[in-house]
Amino acid sequence: YNTDEIVCGIGAKQMILHALMSLVGEGDEVLLPAPFWPSHQAQISLCGAKAVTFPFLGQNLLSDLRSLAGAISEKTKVLILTNPHNPAGYCLGSDTLKSIVKLCGDQKIWIICDEIYEYYTYDCQHYSLSFVAPEARESIVIVSGLSKSFAMTGYRVGYLAADLSLTEQVLKLQSHSTTCLPPFIEEAACVALNGGKALVTIYLEQINENRLLAINILKGVRNLRFLEPNGAFYLFLDLRDWLGRGRSIASSEQFCKSLLYEKFVALVPGEAFGCAGYARLNYGVEREVLNRGLSELVEFMEQGNDST
Repeated sequence: YNTDEIVCGIGAKQMILHALMSLVGEGDEVLLPAPFWPSHQAQISLCGAKAVTFPFLGQNLLSDLRSLAGAISEKTKVLILTNPHNPAGYCLGSDTLKSIVKLCGDQKIWIICDEIYEYYTYDCQHYSLSFVAPEARESIVIVSGLSKSFAMTGYRVGYLAADLSLTEQVLKLQSHSTTCLPPFIEEAACVALNGGKALVTIYLEQINENRLLAINILKGVRNLRFLEPNGAFYLFLDLRDWLGRGRSIASSEQFCKSLLYEKFVALVPGEAFGCAGYARLNYGVEREVLNRGLSELVEFMEQGNDST
């Protein structure tokens, strides 16, 4: 990308919102694979468009592509992807990405790809969408930032790369809203970007160790299923076989509330991500905290199993 095809702003959220404001309006539809990040759904609504959600769990390419194709209509203007994914923890491979680009290209649909977790991949490689499908770069928007890759959440540094026809519109929106990043924030961002992934290698290794720990501990819990994550730092727990078995807990939201009140362990219920019956676990915490939390979670779930 040329420098005039890149826009920096106050976090990746602002970049996605301004991209949507430039692309959609009243009556348009935006495809949002579920589970989804709640802010994406809210931003679509802010633009007056309609979020069309559909199941896409990153487990079965054929099934996921059929689900995507079935959600497309004549009103569809944009697809929002998150890769690696929050909350599902998958990282889509190059073949899957190419298939998605082909499907959207045939229907003249823009793709906004949120790649904020690009550094967090395990046993796989992260492929940026514009690298995989350079022939479609005129309809691709790449969004990322420093909140996750360099743990600079409070600095609010996000950036967008897209065709000049879009970045010109995004710059107009930014000039009349947040204007620009503060200069001292820009200096910190330059240090991070110039240092690159080498600055956080040890931290990323620790996160991967946490991932393996969580997988090994939870895979033996009865009536619990999950896709082993190869991206981001989340486990998306499928609780559907456990719910309603022994305790009077019928929903993932109720599960998370009971777990919090009884064991002081915080998970996010799947309802927040458009997937009832699931819960998101964040393993990107200190090892001691993770061990204690996993122990309490296992005890809570086994007590439910034993009461059936």
